[in-house]
Amino acid sequence: MTSRTCVVVPSIDKMVERLRKGQKWMTVRWLDAADRPESPLNIPILASLDQWDQLDAQLRELGFKGCPIGPNGCDLDAPMICQGCVDSGERLDGNGSQGRLT
Repeated sequence: MTSRTCVVVPSIDKMVERLRKGQKWMTVRWLDAADRPESPLNIPILASLDQWDQLDAQLRELGFKGCPIGPNGCDLDAPMICQGCVDSGERLDGNGSQGRLT
């Protein structure tokens, strides 16, 4: 008898929603961490960055192209950007103007 493992993959829409919310949440936490580096609340930040990156990678494995954050790309204030913006070299800066990654 063989055992089966069932893996539940969220829908692309749910993954995009989680990435958008995660980038907003993480940006606030990242800016807080910069203001208060000694805070114990900063410990989970790196784990959250890793989880966000893994979710973005899963989305790409399902065939998603481009930026899940929006048509103008990831926000420059965010501590992370999606693979779509990395690949294109473009994303939106914090002032709403288009910028290129260097």
